[in-house]
Amino acid sequence: MAIGHNQTILQKATTTAADLQPDGVLLPEQEDELFKDIIKTSELLSQISVKTMTRREWQRHFMSFGTGQTLMAEEENTALGEGDLASPVFRKVSMAAAYFKAEFIVTYQTLAEVVGNKEGFMRLVRENLPEKVTADLVDILVNGDTSLPATTQKNRARRQLNGFLKKATSHIYDAESNLLSPTVLDAGHLQMPVQYRKRAGMSVLVPSNVYTLYKGQRGARMTPGGDAALEAANAPPHSGRPIVEEPFLPDDLGSDSDLGQCIQTWPENMLVGMFRGTTIQLQEDIRRGHAILVVRVAADCTYNVPDGVVRYDNVKAKV
Repeated sequence: MAIGHNQTILQKATTTAADLQPDGVLLPEQEDELFKDIIKTSELLSQISVKTMTRREWQRHFMSFGTGQTLMAEEENTALGEGDLASPVFRKVSMAAAYFKAEFIVTYQTLAEVVGNKEGFMRLVRENLPEKVTADLVDILVNGDTSLPATTQKNRARRQLNGFLKKATSHIYDAESNLLSPTVLDAGHLQMPVQYRKRAGMSVLVPSNVYTLYKGQRGARMTPGGDAALEAANAPPHSGRPIVEEPFLPDDLGSDSDLGQCIQTWPENMLVGMFRGTTIQLQEDIRRGHAILVVRVAADCTYNVPDGVVRYDNVKAKV
């Protein structure tokens, strides 16, 4: 059994042991700093909507009047017929944060020889923790799937929630093992409902391999604008829609592990909820001569407008 007490690792690099809370729960301003660091560490999180949840479960109700005809010709002293009446459409967007935990072990010898003391260790934690937490968290938010078998560490984490790919079910385009190309992008775009096609920021998120192949294809010298695309740092947009590399999208699917998935939507439509109550604790075991750092976070994701998303399946990711 561990001897000692739990101590919070605060965000500030100047934090000392005297500043620590016994229960490990971060103060709001400390948690805000951590969330800011997590967001700015991820290119995806820095572009989409991120909400701080004060309760584990969150929901928002929306109302619209559909996409059909609502204005009808008026006849004097005559009410509209039953077939001409329009009804508002109500929908609900919700999130329920799933909990995740990480544990790191460090020996007293390491603390003394490498770090120097607990204060030094806390500074290193503060500087390096957001990067690792962000990488694992974004992977879960993108690839989470509650139907995955609990056969690997990654699957056991991913199966705690349904991520952006799993929730993108309204409109799916099958690329049939073709490379991402203007033809594929146009076909996928046509799956998007007309009322969303001109949304500001509409873009296509693609896996790294798909992005590289697309950029190389568009940079072929025999194609219009090929030289410019070859020299550019980023892949050229298609019909004004940016093609954005997202490393956490899969590019190893299918029987030959050579297919990927893409997501088309606008950034603000993707919503991540970070639940308040993050804990960062240091538990000491003086008998065994080591300390265990325990980090707990909770999050979920959804789309503000689920109908405004197109998922591209079976995009060729390797040649």
